[in-house]
Amino acid sequence: MGKQLVDKLKQVCHPNRITASSIGFSALGLGLMQSSYTDLVGLGMIGGGYLLDAVDGAVARKWNMQTIEGAKLDPLVDKVKNVVIGSYMVANELLMGNYFLPVTMGANFVVDYISQKSRGDITEQLEEGYKAVVHPENCKKDVEDKSAIRANKYGKIKTGIQTATALAYLGLEVYRNHYGPLSEGFEDNVGRVLGVALIGSAVLGAVGVAKRIKNRK
Repeated sequence: MGKQLVDKLKQVCHPNRITASSIGFSALGLGLMQSSYTDLVGLGMIGGGYLLDAVDGAVARKWNMQTIEGAKLDPLVDKVKNVVIGSYMVANELLMGNYFLPVTMGANFVVDYISQKSRGDITEQLEEGYKAVVHPENCKKDVEDKSAIRANKYGKIKTGIQTATALAYLGLEVYRNHYGPLSEGFEDNVGRVLGVALIGSAVLGAVGVAKRIKNRK
């Protein structure tokens, strides 16, 4: 009885579902950040969403529940979250008349699209991802040591830069909400510094795509 209950809980909290839930954390967190009364909670939820990116893989290995569909879902979810949070950052910067960060974030959007497209038809990936979350018990076990569908080291570093950039940007926004704007010189350079980081992210992502295509051939 106890083992059956544990197995049932593992299915309910399947790693694929943990992966997908991070999108909800990010979207809800952005909503909560629109008020100074709840912005800290919102930032915490967004940070929690990024933390789930590390938790899902560890849980999958611990429970021996690694699936091929889950390996495909993970980079797809990362890119959806980057679009959700990145679009918010772009809109914010454009409203303030700043264009450097929006341009560099746009470059990341393009690279992310090409990267995901290199894994196959995106519509099919979305459908497969939906099935992997709703019916994880039907997924195929992933026993490969290496796979073209997973993010390579360049893609992982790219995602890490995007994550750090988003958290830094949103963290500064929360700081302003509670303590007012920072020094004028610092404020002017925030978008530039984060934009440069995003240039590096886009370059690494492009290298990762080229490596994946080369390895596949």
